[in-house]
Amino acid sequence: KADAATEAGGRSAQQKAAIAAVQADMKKAGVLVRSTRLQPSAKAKRLVFTNNNLRVLDGPFAESKELIGGFAVMDLSGTDEAIEVCKRYAEILGGTLEIDLRLVDTDATE
Repeated sequence: KADAATEAGGRSAQQKAAIAAVQADMKKAGVLVRSTRLQPSAKAKRLVFTNNNLRVLDGPFAESKELIGGFAVMDLSGTDEAIEVCKRYAEILGGTLEIDLRLVDTDATE
């Protein structure tokens, strides 16, 4: 969930160091494939297509119910391990935080 601090694009030096340590541990363990942090919604564009007509809206998007702050692709043993990894992020970032776990569809042909 966005707040004034996240929309300003900032994390404390302590949070940055702790997240870097978690990511270093995951890379060393061979489970972190990629991690990317996104810029705040204030710098975003929303593309709205209605009847094949495009509207481009500038952020921030206060009316959004969900905002994606970033994502990580990890090669883990399963959901239980993913939950444990996510707990470490939540402890660092604190406050109100939602993390979606999405498993890779190994049956997909695309």
